[in-house]
Amino acid sequence: MGYIQGSDRRQVIMFPDCLDDYVNLNNEVRIIDAFVDSLDMGMLGFKAEPAKEGRPGYDPRDMLKLYIYGYLNQTRSSRRLQKEASRNIEVMWLLKKVVPDFRCIADFRKNNPKALKEVFKSFIVLCNKAGLLSHDSVVIDGSKFRVVNADNKSYTSGNVGKVLKDIDEKIEHYMKEMDERDKTEGKPGELSKEDIANVLEYLSRRKEQLFRAKEQMEKTGETHICTTDPECRLMKTRDGIRPSFNVQTAVESKNHIIVHYDVTND
Repeated sequence: MGYIQGSDRRQVIMFPDCLDDYVNLNNEVRIIDAFVDSLDMGMLGFKAEPAKEGRPGYDPRDMLKLYIYGYLNQTRSSRRLQKEASRNIEVMWLLKKVVPDFRCIADFRKNNPKALKEVFKSFIVLCNKAGLLSHDSVVIDGSKFRVVNADNKSYTSGNVGKVLKDIDEKIEHYMKEMDERDKTEGKPGELSKEDIANVLEYLSRRKEQLFRAKEQMEKTGETHICTTDPECRLMKTRDGIRPSFNVQTAVESKNHIIVHYDVTND
């Protein structure tokens, strides 16, 4: 008994002439297509009219369809979405074989945050008209979303003084190490003078960052700050205290559809 064998790659086969034949009637992309086509893009805040001069741009409806498809299929990266548009039959059907550049995909999301929120509201209104929402009760829950802010770029008033003291001790230690290297020949595996100089340079930069953070907290009265994303806050998460946002979500009890959400740093 042999294994299941595939077809010969050189065998000539007849593909359907119509791209629509590849997407069955119950496919979710047909819902995305119908929903976006029903929206008034101008009323939502998107640029509804094409530019009169220059190179033609991508239709915001196509970009929104791609964005929603990526959300449903856990594809967030603009580069991956561009790749899917050129190889994924569902996306090719949805965009009619248009392949947007990844920069345009990223800019679409960056330039239309308010309009995207209005799309969410429009979807909830549609679900309500279809009788999918329960008006009896909603369940509210919160989740801590980690932000793109390194832990060493987060400072609290309680630990800045301690970290500064530790840095001063390390600087003193490495200065002594530097003096020792001048007197004796380094052993194999020990830090060279150049290595120590690089460490001292890093510690000096780190000390300066801490001083600036301390001054800012004293001026503003805040207990902690995050320098990369100033709007986030240090919060208790499953992985410990991390720079995060608190996302509050309201879900109706009938079909478990999200009917409202809010992002806060409380």
